[in-house]
Amino acid sequence: MATFERRVERGRRYWDNLSSLAPAMERTAADLDSFGLEPLDLRAGHHVLDVGCGAGAAFPALCSAVGPTGRVVGIDFSDRMLQRARERIDEYRLTVELRRAEASRADVEPGGYDRAVAVFALSAMADVTGTLRTVHRALRPGGRLLVVDLDLVPRGRAAPVTRAVRGLYRSRAGASAEDLTAVATATFGEVRAIELPLGVGAGWAPLVGFVATA
Repeated sequence: MATFERRVERGRRYWDNLSSLAPAMERTAADLDSFGLEPLDLRAGHHVLDVGCGAGAAFPALCSAVGPTGRVVGIDFSDRMLQRARERIDEYRLTVELRRAEASRADVEPGGYDRAVAVFALSAMADVTGTLRTVHRALRPGGRLLVVDLDLVPRGRAAPVTRAVRGLYRSRAGASAEDLTAVATATFGEVRAIELPLGVGAGWAPLVGFVATA
């Protein structure tokens, strides 16, 4: 099996095993309506792609923002995470289309989306560049991608923690652990950093937040 496929399969097993837990990153995803929707400028009627949607923690906020005339599509490669997402959809009586797909190889409608979100998802991807190219292809001209994630590039006093987390993601989740801002800038060209509220992520690891425009 090729290296990429091994990493993808490792990641699928890792997130399948974590699917029964309620990690702190899910709570952050659920808070999208408090810090993410304003820079994303998500509006009624928009079509939005949730990349690496996991258990669908962001679905309620996204569905509320786009309204009944909008569309929310979530993609993830973990069967167990998608099962949890289906349970959340049923619990909140949401209208969301789920797709099982590896994000960098996902079959998305070119120019079919106004907005995209990737909340604690890109850092776990085996191919960040390929995933961002998929999202760029999916967005209409002027479309926006919101990214909130771990910053896995060792910097300053937090470098030891960052190295440990990056090593974990590479060994357990099959992640490439790239510099997300740098890859997004190379793919989209226009990337604007956003200030995350104090306390998001519980302060356990450095975070990065930005909006990239197609």
